[in-house]
Parts: sequence; C-alpha cells; structure tokens
Amino acid sequence: MLLGACGAEDVTASPEAPRPDEPLGQEAQSLDIRDTVTGSYDTTGVMYFTEDGVTEEMETFDVVTVAPRGAAPGLNVSILSFEGCEIPSLLTSPRSFLVFPKTCTASPAPGCTLVMAFNGGWGYVNRDEVLSVSLHSVLTGDCGAGPVEIDVVTQLSGPRISSPALTGTHTGETGMSALLRHLSRKTR
Repeated sequence: MLLGACGAEDVTASPEAPRPDEPLGQEAQSLDIRDTVTGSYDTTGVMYFTEDGVTEEMETFDVVTVAPRGAAPGLNVSILSFEGCEIPSLLTSPRSFLVFPKTCTASPAPGCTLVMAFNGGWGYVNRDEVLSVSLHSVLTGDCGAGPVEIDVVTQLSGPRISSPALTGTHTGETGMSALLRHLSRKTR
C-alpha cells in the first residue's frame, strides 16, 4: 500500500501470477525433469569379465530402458537381456543418474541359473540423446560347468530408439549371450 501511494502498482492481488503456496497449474504439473533421460536406447559396448585375476573383454549389444519410478527423481533402469529386472536409479542432474544395487535372476537355458548382483553404476544422456551407462556386477551361477563367481563391468552406449522396432544389425552379442558364451568356455 505504501508503494501504491508513491505510484507503484500493487502486484500482490494479481490473478495471473501464482502464489508460491498455491499448486501449479495442469501445464506446469505435466513437466517431468526425468523426460531428458527416459526412453529406450539401442546400445553397443563391452563387457569385462574378471575371474581368478584374469580379465576377458567381449563386445555386446543390448536395449537399455530408463523409465520413471514413483515421484521424481526416481528411475528404473532395465536391460533387455535381463528381462523383468528393474534396477532402481536416481536422477542426479537433468542428464545423469546413479544406479543402485539390485539382484536379478535369469534362466537362459535348461539347467542354467544365473544371478546377477548389480552393485551400482551411472548413466548419462548427452544433448544428442545418446545414452552412456556403466554397471558393475557380480555374476554367480551354475550352467553345467560347476558354480562360478565372476566380476562383470558392462559399458554400453547408444542412441534413443525412436520406434519400438530395433533398427540396424548388430555384430556383437546381447549381454545374456555374452555371459553364456563366457560360461561355456569354462567347460572346455
């Protein structure tokens, strides 16, 4: 009021400006900062297997999906070759996220059970919508050659998939195929 006497406008009663304690309108509520990283990505990369102090490298490809989990900043990261395994993650900036521990089980062949204990990792989506993700895990299982325990580091990178169908051909193996091939070498 005092400013009004000096010629300034009283803006406290303006119906156009929302007050800080009022809920945002429908348009503002539909914005989700996670949209910059969510989606499916057609990735290629390398898996590093370390067992008994010896590291082996294998090229691989996979589809990585980043999806919202609950309220922001929650995310889930899933890898197609470990279908049904959603790894909890947390958006740490508009384009990056941390991946938290999660244990997933897969039975890719009769008599073969693999347990992948993801210990954590990180992901980043650049301005060209290319995802880079790095995951550390420990693989345990028995696929006929006796029990194994292998340290696995997976590094994948690739563009966002614009349509549900995968495009292009891959020369590597999916993550699960690479794991099975590594385990089959143990039987020789």
